[in-house]
Amino acid sequence: MSAILKEDPPDLSQTNRTIAPALERVVHHCLEKPPERRFQTASDLGFALEALSTTTGSRLETATIESTDAGSKWRKWLPWAVTTAVLLLALLAFSLPYFRRAQENAPVVRSSILPPENANFLSIGQMAISPDGRRLAFVARGEDRKRLLWVRPLNALAAQPLAGTDEAAQPFWSPDSRFLGFFAGGKLKKIDASGGPTQTLCDAPNPRGGAWNAEGVILFTPNNTGPLHRVSAAGGASLPVTKLDESSGERTHRYVAFLPDGRHFLYRAAVPGPPVQKAESHGVYLGSLGSDERRKILRDATNVAFASGYLLFWREGALMAQAFDTDKLQLTGDAFPVAEQVSFDPAGAIPIFTVSENGVLAFQRGAVRSSVQLVWHDRSSKQTSLVEPDYYASPRLSPDGQRVAVTVFDTQAGGTDIWILELARNMRTRFTFSPGFDLFQSFTSLAFKIGSKARICAAEPVLKVTVRLTVRMSASN
Repeated sequence: MSAILKEDPPDLSQTNRTIAPALERVVHHCLEKPPERRFQTASDLGFALEALSTTTGSRLETATIESTDAGSKWRKWLPWAVTTAVLLLALLAFSLPYFRRAQENAPVVRSSILPPENANFLSIGQMAISPDGRRLAFVARGEDRKRLLWVRPLNALAAQPLAGTDEAAQPFWSPDSRFLGFFAGGKLKKIDASGGPTQTLCDAPNPRGGAWNAEGVILFTPNNTGPLHRVSAAGGASLPVTKLDESSGERTHRYVAFLPDGRHFLYRAAVPGPPVQKAESHGVYLGSLGSDERRKILRDATNVAFASGYLLFWREGALMAQAFDTDKLQLTGDAFPVAEQVSFDPAGAIPIFTVSENGVLAFQRGAVRSSVQLVWHDRSSKQTSLVEPDYYASPRLSPDGQRVAVTVFDTQAGGTDIWILELARNMRTRFTFSPGFDLFQSFTSLAFKIGSKARICAAEPVLKVTVRLTVRMSASN
């Protein structure tokens, strides 16, 4: 196809002297570079082929008879073969303008985006690209330590903060790319992407993502547990849309995304527990406004997005795409990787990517584990030493200052475990091995949480541990 666009084809007579000149002219006419010089309709081509078979049929037949004996066996199929070949060439010629327009309208451009000057990304995962693919909204913290929502046009060099978006989180766009929804102060809010006053829509104490359709319906998760809710883009009371499957232990529906019809949507159902349990109950589901019916689409523990006929999702460190039939509402074909080493945010348990309706993709590239490094500082805030980098959360220092208990995210197990860091030797030892989420550790006895149950045990490795926990509360407390 590239050669047809850029180079003139050789004469057919150079490779086959028996080709009739009239047939050669028809073929060259199909391959003209300017579209206006080709056959404009299939009827025009049909008339040319009919005239060709009438005026040159005897010559074609004579040339065939003069060929080898083997050629005489397929002599009667030659007109049909020639007709098929010319039709295929014509189809290719007619399709070239379409492929050329597609290439011109969708160039592949790759670039990196830095945080604003004198500001830092609070979490690059807290970002959303507009449906038209022209602007990126993200959360960043400036010199004044304020956490604000910023918007950067992709054809500009700088981003602008939006006043009134203090403590913003988890932005998402309206379908016309004019407004931004976001969460702050336990509320769901919206603001014009060009700036202006913010409007509070409803309560959202501990949100987990939102989506906005063309009918002015916003779906979101108001808490870290519970079903999806809906609210009008004009504000008001929110109402639940989905129902948790309590028989399978579901505790949350989150990270919703609308399909193009604005009625169907995809969301992630999360179930606490080991990976074996998650394989049956955890995954991405298809739902519909006005209906309680749902259907599992993916078993992967991921958020999803739909763009340009494909469903995008995260699997084992890579961003995958798979064709999705919006009429039959089902995946088709095989999944294939779009980007490698796409970061995964252990805090929110989501991959870090966003995509527009027309296929502009933004994501954070890096190790599967987000690297967070522990740093020693003295009393004057001077940095004195580093600790081995990894995804560490909730560090707790032992009373003697020799060890640190940390939470480490394990991508293979799909949970977190507690590790003990020996600071003098810069070594670490795994302390818990449960398949769930272990966190909230503390010294001297090491208390931590597994799933929904609290545990407490000695920090030293022993064969048998007997612990007596006494809680005293004053009358005033």
